[in-house]
Amino acid sequence: MINFIICDDNEFFLSEIFNIVNDFCNKLKINYEIYVFKSYDKNFFDIVDSELDNKIYILDIETPSGNGIDVARKIRSKDLNSFLIFISAYTKEYVSKVITSDTMFIGYISKRKIIKMS
Repeated sequence: MINFIICDDNEFFLSEIFNIVNDFCNKLKINYEIYVFKSYDKNFFDIVDSELDNKIYILDIETPSGNGIDVARKIRSKDLNSFLIFISAYTKEYVSKVITSDTMFIGYISKRKIIKMS
């Protein structure tokens, strides 16, 4: 089973990302679970600390509750096997920070591309 952990403080983007992942997994008949969070809170970190296998994180970079790059570093301090994908509306501001981070991420998605897909 693949476990998707999505965190975005914007309800529209959270819903869109959920729908994209859900549609993709259903189309390919992948066994999956999706966990959604509006903030990097205790419930989010409970999932980080859980024994779930095959985690794929989709992390908003800038939220009122924290910075996704800092959260990714916390994830990496405990888990080197999960996949990390960053998402942000502030592409120019954060691309260089993501690229130079030590988070071993696999992707960066601009929220503008999600709007175009809607």
